[in-house]
Amino acid sequence: MENQISEKKFGINTGVIYGGVLILVLLLTYIIGDNLSTVLSILSLVILIGLLYYAITDFKNKNGILTLSSAMKIGVITGVIGGLTFAVYQYMHYTIIDPSFIETMKETALEEVERTFAESGEVSAEEKEVAYKGIEIFTSPFTLATLALFGEMLKSFIIGLVLGLIFKNNQQEY
Repeated sequence: MENQISEKKFGINTGVIYGGVLILVLLLTYIIGDNLSTVLSILSLVILIGLLYYAITDFKNKNGILTLSSAMKIGVITGVIGGLTFAVYQYMHYTIIDPSFIETMKETALEEVERTFAESGEVSAEEKEVAYKGIEIFTSPFTLATLALFGEMLKSFIIGLVLGLIFKNNQQEY
């Protein structure tokens, strides 16, 4: 056990690769358009499962043991590194490369809110103000990047948990 490799190494390596995959998915969506965004999102999830499967089973093979907490650590570290990498790029993408995306998103949200207000009848000025402030907050590049970070952390945690439950062994294999 003194030659045991830490979960951090596996999580960081996997997270960097996953962050690159997420950036590639965003770039492909930007280049191709939204036509394949669902397919690309599903593909990135499948890649995350594959990367975590590889990292967790490789950790188990190299250390001879895999606890549930080790698998979860690898999952969380992967999500943090991959999510941070993607969040930083996503923020830059929506502020520098494609700021029109944010404006289009705001316009679409405002149209939807206006339609909802028209259908519901009487809406107070205060309710409208709250709705408009919410749109402003949730369509900012920073908020989108932050939500992406937490979303990636949650996905990788859950996948790490499931893979840990499947592959754990609490005793050293010889």
